[in-house]
Amino acid sequence: GTFLLVLVQHTEADYIIPDFEANWHQANEHCFSIGKRLAITDSLERHNAVVNEIKNSPAFNNVSTHIWFGASDLGKEGTFYWHATGKKVTFINWRWDNPDNENNVEHCVSLLSVPSEKWDWHANDQSCDRMHHFVCEDFRTLLGIVVPLKK
Repeated sequence: GTFLLVLVQHTEADYIIPDFEANWHQANEHCFSIGKRLAITDSLERHNAVVNEIKNSPAFNNVSTHIWFGASDLGKEGTFYWHATGKKVTFINWRWDNPDNENNVEHCVSLLSVPSEKWDWHANDQSCDRMHHFVCEDFRTLLGIVVPLKK
């Protein structure tokens, strides 16, 4: 029989930055508990959207802002994945000197804005137990619906 495959994809993200700090694991758990996930910034467009959201939140200050988002190399040192999807990180806004796994304890990724130290919304690997604000996002999976066509 003939059928029609309908693909539905929602690409707009809806972000929430809770008004408290957490370690990276707690941040993950909190996002999942409210039906969201730690933000994924796998394109310049999504990176900029997350940065704009942070700048408009109480978590932002113009001296030093550290925000957890959803990448880590907890599974294999030096290979970063998006926690919520299991996909390998191909785009991320690392600073020139990162990731550096300083003291062999940095496995979770935060976004940093520290103008005095030339951190301009770059990604930084940090110890997962550091306490930071974090960004949760809505997510939609690619949904395939097969619709049979009558002859």
